[in-house]
Amino acid sequence: MGRGASDLVDLYDGAVETVRYFLAARKIIQRFQPDVLVYRTTLFNFAPQLLRRMYQLPCVAEVNSIKYLEISVASRSGWAARVTRWAEQYAIRHSDRVFVVSQSIKDFVDQFYPSDRCSVIPNGVETEDFNPERFDREALKEAFGLEGRIVLGYVGSYKTWHGLPVSVELIQKLHATDARYALLLIGNGENYATIKAMVKERGLEDVVYQIDYVPHDEVPRHTAVFDYAVMTYPDFEGFYFSPLKMYEYMSMGTPIVSTDTGQIGSIIRSGETGELVYPPSATQFFEAIQALQQSPERYQRISQASRAEVLQSHSWLNNASKVMRVCEQLLDNSDLSDSDSNIKISQGS
Repeated sequence: MGRGASDLVDLYDGAVETVRYFLAARKIIQRFQPDVLVYRTTLFNFAPQLLRRMYQLPCVAEVNSIKYLEISVASRSGWAARVTRWAEQYAIRHSDRVFVVSQSIKDFVDQFYPSDRCSVIPNGVETEDFNPERFDREALKEAFGLEGRIVLGYVGSYKTWHGLPVSVELIQKLHATDARYALLLIGNGENYATIKAMVKERGLEDVVYQIDYVPHDEVPRHTAVFDYAVMTYPDFEGFYFSPLKMYEYMSMGTPIVSTDTGQIGSIIRSGETGELVYPPSATQFFEAIQALQQSPERYQRISQASRAEVLQSHSWLNNASKVMRVCEQLLDNSDLSDSDSNIKISQGS
């Protein structure tokens, strides 16, 4: 089994998380007597299902990733995928309502769970933290040693499906036309060393800057130096992600240039709140960025529109109200039952 599968399928960690979560959540339930338990699915953590039965407490699951699909991409390990698929489906089936972060995840969940009990609520952002008015971009560029540069940026975990080799190819093409271009990569992960070696091999050490760790409360300050945010995802079947960073970039008013894949095309309107390219080649990204760079008015319009979009529709406060509506609809239904059995679930007092 490859590293990706071994990282994802870990029964021991799941058992430890089940016990830890169960003990902590039981104290909360006993103290506050909630009407609904809302939880985020975590692989092999079955504590919410135990608490649901113990306290006859309606349960709402948030599904923001499908590890089964990630294993399929990362390792193609048959047994790992089967065990993971079973665990994820068990948790979802034993929840009274489900909300997911993308239509692609809903399409997957709809295969084994009632469609009318599953809602799509995309990810969001803390718009006050990621507020461009808090920062002076040019002063920060100077502080980061990027004064006078046109900065393309990425924040993430260097997963295979982030397509970072395309970002390196892209910056090489851009820098060949204008030496001001630079690429700032923030984060670490399984392909960090590979990208670092690629940068060295191409002689781009003075063009590509890698920062391997930034605390989350420092991420807004770092992304404030980005002139463009690049999301060079490869196009593959089952792309289900709702990238948190996409909303953070938009909240910062940073024009995004992204592959048109999965949910991204339903959030970013190309030419209005960002730029979408397809296929995801360095040439396609190069042409999109060059066109934006040559049209300052269009660049500014996209910057303002992307910030306005998240303020209107994608703040965490907005998301919380949507989750509340899911819970209210659940409690308004007097015939709550387990999707795999006929056990009745009553509203907690």
